Amino acid sequence: MKFSCSTKDIAGAVGAASKIVPSHSTVPILGNVLLTATDDAIRVRATDLELTLEHLFPAEIQEAGSVTVPAKLFSGYLANLPPGIVELSGTPTRASVKCERSNYDFHALPADEYPPLPSSQKGTSFAIDAKRFREGVAATIFAASSEEARGAVLMGTLLEIAGDKLTMVATDGYRLAKWETTLVRGIEDEAGIKYIVPSRALSEAARNLGGAETVEVSALGPAGNQLAFAAANTSIVVRLVDGQYPNYGQVIPAQFDRSVTVNTSALMSNVRNSSPAIVRAWLR
Repeated sequence: MKFSCSTKDIAGAVGAASKIVPSHSTVPILGNVLLTATDDAIRVRATDLELTLEHLFPAEIQEAGSVTVPAKLFSGYLANLPPGIVELSGTPTRASVKCERSNYDFHALPADEYPPLPSSQKGTSFAIDAKRFREGVAATIFAASSEEARGAVLMGTLLEIAGDKLTMVATDGYRLAKWETTLVRGIEDEAGIKYIVPSRALSEAARNLGGAETVEVSALGPAGNQLAFAAANTSIVVRLVDGQYPNYGQVIPAQFDRSVTVNTSALMSNVRNSSPAIVRAWLR
């Protein structure tokens, strides 16, 4: 393969993809990103087998084909290039990059060994405003568990869709966050469907897709066990968590006998100022 493109475009795409690449893996090729040149565009893909990101950007293609390049090394190199045009040519074992006076060769692995894309068979789908999606993710995933010992279910965030309503819920067993919104395009099933999405995947989707206007979400595969998030030239596919989410409705009181209204910024400031004292008291 051989192509030329903007250093800004390829650096941004590879930089985002490299964040998906696992730090430690027994499968060497998962440490690489896959670049595919076709139809005047480059597709950059990265996966850890649970989460797959693909980003597309324009390029001038001299020779179609694919190459895999070490993600972290390649991303670091591209980040230091000056604005301009970069040329890349690749073979199954080597990728050569040229930019102005800079020439660099990367050891490559055969592209045909890279994991294939998840199933493209679509099932139920809906659309959400990208800004609201980013807000919902930020408002919930902090409450999800970060401890593998507590199980994959509590490390995930529950998405409940009924008609044009979306509810996101996350809990680690000690705290619970719930957020609701109206969808841009809902589903016909008023009874609703539920997905448990790994919170890390939601965070990546919000970070990569939140700048668009609308995020399209679709169930994939015959069993509907994967969820695809897509906006503009980027898509993220995640394997859903299989399990039963806790009945959070039993935890939230039906009514309250007291309510307090406070200034948000003042409350946050006082909590931040008092937190170190609480930690010191606990340590004593």
